[in-house]
Amino acid sequence: MSLKTGCQCGLLWLPMLWLLMLGLTQQALAHTNGESYTTLSVRETGVDVAYNLRSSAFLQLADPGLLGGQTPQLFFQQELLAQYHLFTDGKACVKERIAFSQHRDFLRMTFLAKCAEGEVTLVNQAFYNVLPDQLHFARLVDAEGGYIAERVMDATNTNWLLPDGGPQRTNVLHYGWLGLKHILGGYDHLAFLATVLLLVSGLRSLAVAISGFTLGHSITLILAVTGVVTVDSVMIEALIGLTIALVAGEAVVAAKGLRARYGWVILTSCLLISGSALMSSFGPSVMGIVGVCIFYTFYLLACARQPALAWRLVPAVTFLFGLIHGFGFAGSLLEIGLPTTRLALSLLSFNIGIELGQLAVVLVTVACLTLFQRYFPVPVTTIKWARTAAASGLMGLGMFWFVLRAWA
Repeated sequence: MSLKTGCQCGLLWLPMLWLLMLGLTQQALAHTNGESYTTLSVRETGVDVAYNLRSSAFLQLADPGLLGGQTPQLFFQQELLAQYHLFTDGKACVKERIAFSQHRDFLRMTFLAKCAEGEVTLVNQAFYNVLPDQLHFARLVDAEGGYIAERVMDATNTNWLLPDGGPQRTNVLHYGWLGLKHILGGYDHLAFLATVLLLVSGLRSLAVAISGFTLGHSITLILAVTGVVTVDSVMIEALIGLTIALVAGEAVVAAKGLRARYGWVILTSCLLISGSALMSSFGPSVMGIVGVCIFYTFYLLACARQPALAWRLVPAVTFLFGLIHGFGFAGSLLEIGLPTTRLALSLLSFNIGIELGQLAVVLVTVACLTLFQRYFPVPVTTIKWARTAAASGLMGLGMFWFVLRAWA
């Protein structure tokens, strides 16, 4: 059996992936499994603490039944006051000047910890009851903001004895692990990879398409983290959902030769959505939506006029959409505060983690489906049905994410 056939039989497994996403609705709503960040600034008067939790992950992943009838903001405050502490030789530091706020997509608590003389330990057990898979990134800096040390914490690693010496060596493997976890836990990014698997046949074409996606998100990841470009994170999340819906829809119509009609439907729909948003004060920013839809419409019309161009143009599509996804990848690193002295190495490590995760997903999927087709041959009609069902499901999921995020 050819590798091309092996890729096609992946269509039988992709509906299972779609059903799994729908079955894990709470997880599917969020970009990751939850991320929180702390900056601890050591001063003569104590330790200034700034804790940030991504509110979209918290509000979408946390089971409302676990909040005990409290508002998310009140639960956030009470959980941190009860479960987030600094200790000196076993004695809790006194919290002063406690303040709560919301900044962009983050809930924030700040306070000054007055600690006695001795070794200081951070104990963070906050939110693991509702977000058991969250990662917490703690960063220790001096009074001028100079880097001293950092630690990645999770539910099994909740204590950190703060170093009292000079700056420590940054463990760049932490950023590689973050990149790997980001792609494996990013259901929307996995959904986009699934749409590419549905649209593209053959390992060579698939490799080129994914390379375009990799190049695109690498560029915007660097631009966003270095501060060259800033974007609206909420809008980026909405556009990520739109990219999934668009490519999945093409996978439905491509075999039927309906790309041109699909293109006009996309353009008309986007104009209606944009007009509705402009007429009201509630809704998404229209520029990004219109830009993506116009590009995709002209791409579809070009493919309809010359079908042979389709496989050559797909990498351009994955590159453009990779630019959008790259801003989503950058969200985590922007909140951590990368060490400027090792920025390039940390970015490289994070990107390698993402690429390893993508490669693992694609290779494991293709290998499993190739073996499945070899030992359990499936009729061509069944494969076509599975392709349509999977693409339709992913299109619906992408639109669900788009609407939910754009009108949140």
